[in-house]
Amino acid sequence: MPNYNHGHYIREALAAFLSQSFKPMEIIIVDDASTDNSIEILEELCRNNPTLHLVRNERNMGVMASANRAARMLSGDYAQFSAADDRILPGFLEQSIGLLSRYPQAGLCSTLSLMLGKDGQNLGPYQTPVVAETECYLPPARIAAIYRKNGSWVVPNTVIFRREAILEFGCFDPALGPSADGFLHHAVSLKYGACFIPRPLAMWRQMETNYSWTYTADFRASMDMVGRMEHRMRHQYRDLFPPDYVDLFKLRAMRSQVHGMIERNPYRHDQILEVGKSMRLRRPLDKMYFAGLRLCLEVGLWATKLYILLQHPFPDQARIILRKLRRLVSGA
Repeated sequence: MPNYNHGHYIREALAAFLSQSFKPMEIIIVDDASTDNSIEILEELCRNNPTLHLVRNERNMGVMASANRAARMLSGDYAQFSAADDRILPGFLEQSIGLLSRYPQAGLCSTLSLMLGKDGQNLGPYQTPVVAETECYLPPARIAAIYRKNGSWVVPNTVIFRREAILEFGCFDPALGPSADGFLHHAVSLKYGACFIPRPLAMWRQMETNYSWTYTADFRASMDMVGRMEHRMRHQYRDLFPPDYVDLFKLRAMRSQVHGMIERNPYRHDQILEVGKSMRLRRPLDKMYFAGLRLCLEVGLWATKLYILLQHPFPDQARIILRKLRRLVSGA
C-alpha cells in the first residue's frame, strides 16, 4: 500500500484488510515522504499489529515506484496493491485467493467494485463490463476476445496478482504513470489468463486528487503516455499484442482522452482535434464527428457527449441515460 498524505483515510483502509476472514500474511506500507500526520498514525498501527510493516521513502518517488519497492519485499505467493484511500469489502481476500488457488495457472483475479465518495458515501457501481455471470477462470484466448469486444473490465483496486507473474514483467512501469497497472493487467492476463468474480468486493474512492485524475488532466502527458504504451505493445511485448489488437487499444485510449477532456474543459476543441489526428478513423461515426469539429470548432458539449455515449453497446447506453435521469430527479 503506497501512501502519500492519506492520513485521513489510511486507518480505515488498513482496518478493512485486518478484519478479513482470510488474514493477509503481511501488509507493507510504503510511505512516500508524506507531509501530513501519516507517519504518526502508521507507527501507532504498526506497534499494535505485527502484520503491518512500514517502509519510508527518503524522498517522494511516486505511486508506481513505491508499489515496485513493496513488490520486491513481498514473500507470499500472491500480491494485492491497494490505494491508501480505497477500501476492500468483507470476503474479498477469501474469495479471490480461493479462486486463484483453484486455478494456479491464472496470473490475476479481479472483481467488481463500488465507488466511494470523499466522505465515505456509497456512490453505486463502478461501471465496467461484466464478462461472466459466475466466478470463473478465463484462459488467454478468451481474454483476448473479451478485450477486443469490451475493452478492459478490470478495476485496479480489486486485483490480486500471482506474484511470480508480475515479477516476470518487472512489476509496474513508472514511465506509464497511472496506466502502469492497466498495462500490467493486459500483459499478465493475456499470457496467463485471469480469474473473475462478478460481485463487488472493493470500493474505489472517487476524488479529483486521485493520482490518475491529476495525471490525465495534463493533456500532453496523457498523449505521451498512450504513445509509450503503444510502443511497448508493438515492440517489447509484440508476442502478446497482435497489431490489430494494438490498433483497437489505441482507438479506445484516444476516445477515453476525448471523454476526459470534455469532463474537464469541454471547449478545448483544438486538443480534441489533435487526438483525432492521431486516431485511425475507420467508422463513419468517428469520421463524421471529427470532420464536424474541423468545420465548426463550436460544435458544442452536447455533440461530444453524444459521440461518447454512442461508443457504448445499447444496454450500456440505456443504463447511462437512466443513471443520469436518476441524478437529475434526486438533484431536483
